Amino acid sequence: MSNYPFKYPISYGTDTFCVVGVATPTASTPTAVQYDKLIMVLVCEQRGGTILDAECNMVVDVTSDYIASLLIGHSLYTELEIMVKELQEKYNGISQKALIVALRDAYSKMRDRGMLSSDMTV
Repeated sequence: MSNYPFKYPISYGTDTFCVVGVATPTASTPTAVQYDKLIMVLVCEQRGGTILDAECNMVVDVTSDYIASLLIGHSLYTELEIMVKELQEKYNGISQKALIVALRDAYSKMRDRGMLSSDMTV
């Protein structure tokens, strides 16, 4: 067993940022019952906005892993609508709308902090 204090040793590097999107899921969803808010964490490259890692607080880990697989590799700077479409077409869970709201919230936070130039917008 490693003495490393984290889940696994990952170094994202200095050319990265982390942005968190938040949404309120429908009251009847397992996510709402367990967590109240749906949280989506995205680790992105600073230069191109490529998503390197993603996680959300879903009740079942495989769900969060699947959602990450849909987002990783896309640019948060320029591919927001592509990712929204991926979630709409490939994730058919009850929290789909909340996931899309959380993704858009993460994008808005990044945009509001001036991380996007006018030629990078969706």
